[in-house]
Amino acid sequence: MEPAATHSASLGAIASRDMGACSADSRQFGAAQAGNPGGVCGGTQDALQRRPKERSITMPNPIEKMAAKGAGKVAAVGARAKGLTGVFNTLAEQHHEAAVLLKRAEGVDDPKKREDLWQTIRRELLSHERAELNVVYPALKQNAAVSDIPRHHNDEVPALEAAIREVDAAGFDSPRWSQLVGRLKNLVEHHATEEENEFFPRAEDALGKEASAELDGRFMAAKEQAAKAIH
Repeated sequence: MEPAATHSASLGAIASRDMGACSADSRQFGAAQAGNPGGVCGGTQDALQRRPKERSITMPNPIEKMAAKGAGKVAAVGARAKGLTGVFNTLAEQHHEAAVLLKRAEGVDDPKKREDLWQTIRRELLSHERAELNVVYPALKQNAAVSDIPRHHNDEVPALEAAIREVDAAGFDSPRWSQLVGRLKNLVEHHATEEENEFFPRAEDALGKEASAELDGRFMAAKEQAAKAIH
């Protein structure tokens, strides 16, 4: 087992908790990704108990959505210029959409607006990560030329999940809101830059454009399913 492998399921465990913590399905998901037959919920559930209160979700206003989508499309064009297609182009697009929403949330003072934005950001980050772990990284693990990429990703997961937990726990009127969201934004941007400039080009070369296109459809289906289950 890879030393950091149990971390790779942790963000999936946060999402699984929203569907009913430590269900059989989430234990199977954690085992499939981390080689851990006992699942991942037990080790993270206590640490993640505090979460935003459940409420009806208000999506960011159309201008914010358009800005995020616009940034994503620009990123997708840049990714294609680097030769990225299929799932790797989609991942790059979603990275930049999330970064734009995080930047917007960082500068918001109104607690209700913070909550509305955070619910959307949280769902996007967790569903993206869950689908990536469930679809993309298993394919990379099977290819010796890029099997180091999932291991490196696992090393970064603890910092990302800790940043999400901190925002969850802080509350929407916290004086530390901007600091915590800004920290998460910086981590997401670092993660995106590294993947898009170093890892995704290697992965696409190793897997090929046909496999990348096939993974794209599976990734999007998995992300949509995960997003529906996260509250």
